[in-house]
Amino acid sequence: MTQRLGVRALGWIAGGTVLGLLLIEGGLRATPQYLPRGAQVSLGLFRAAITEYSTREEDPTLAYKVKPNTDVLIEGHPDYRYHVKTYLNFPDAGFRGNVVARPLVGIALGDSFTFGQGVEAEEAWPEQLSQLAGRNFANLGVFGYGPPQYTRVLKRYGLPLGPKIVLYAIYPHNDLADAVHFVRWQREGIPYEMPLLARARFLATHSRLYQLLRRPKVWEAM
Repeated sequence: MTQRLGVRALGWIAGGTVLGLLLIEGGLRATPQYLPRGAQVSLGLFRAAITEYSTREEDPTLAYKVKPNTDVLIEGHPDYRYHVKTYLNFPDAGFRGNVVARPLVGIALGDSFTFGQGVEAEEAWPEQLSQLAGRNFANLGVFGYGPPQYTRVLKRYGLPLGPKIVLYAIYPHNDLADAVHFVRWQREGIPYEMPLLARARFLATHSRLYQLLRRPKVWEAM
């Protein structure tokens, strides 16, 4: 009898816990306007990260790349709203390239800083440089890449364009970690995806509560 009551009690506790979590989740979805400003921004940025991740597709030599012919609006909050749009396309790859057709003089390689994550293509530095030079520096940057991927992009896509100038944009804050992760992906076959998705894909994509609790780590994964 005692054992049966203990099992029943555990069932009530588990059920109550699940119900409580569902009520919190429902509240976050129904009344987001009542959350603190910081929480609202964090949730918006998390959803933006999920949308950005959806623009990727697997690649056997680069780990992943931006899908060709992509045109997706990324929205997080009023200060983080831009399009992931591929202007320069090859048959099997997507890059931001250049917004305006000009004679090509060089290519720009890098990660999110070169790609221009968070800003429109016209505001990314390769396009700004192209405007100043009157010649195009094709933007072949991809968010989340590291130096080994820069070189692979150069050989596979950049050199066939016949550039006179090749620019590598090294971002020391995370390039070393990205390079290590890429090498591990090559050698060990580890999943090449954002940790927040790898650990709990369904919750990361669909649960506002999970997104709120995980918000300090969102941009470290990009």
